[in-house]
Amino acid sequence: MIDELLKKNHKVTFRPHPEHYKRSKTILKTIMDKFDANKDFRFDYDFGNINSMEKAKCIITDISNISFEYMLLLNRPVLYLEGINKIHNKCYSEFVNFESIENKLKRKFGFSFLEKDISKIDMVVRDAIVNFTPKIPRLNHFKEKNFFNYGKTIDEFEKIWEKKIIED
Repeated sequence: MIDELLKKNHKVTFRPHPEHYKRSKTILKTIMDKFDANKDFRFDYDFGNINSMEKAKCIITDISNISFEYMLLLNRPVLYLEGINKIHNKCYSEFVNFESIENKLKRKFGFSFLEKDISKIDMVVRDAIVNFTPKIPRLNHFKEKNFFNYGKTIDEFEKIWEKKIIED
């Protein structure tokens, strides 16, 4: 996928999950060795993700929670590579009628693609960027409906803090 994006003149920042530095050192080294000389490729070693997220027009991920942060905070599109199920709960089958908030976000606002679509990833990216803007009002409504005090946390914190100071 990185190869295809670079061939089609996209700038790519590869930002592995911090756990991969422990578990996938060989794979990360292979990726670095293969693409490091390309001026449009950047390997992000920063454990904090905000700098890379602020610069990105979109992100490509599996069902990682970074998608949640990125889409909700920056109102930008997330592309999901399908076919990678990350189920860590042994009792998952007991909850087949339950849809997680991550899956709701993905279904309503994300853009999914399959491995066979990687050869045309530039079109998938372009379509996601263009087609995300009309979804932003619905995304904002989703945030207001599903998250307590979304966008007002500091105001609520100040009220609680002031009350605490007055009571003491």
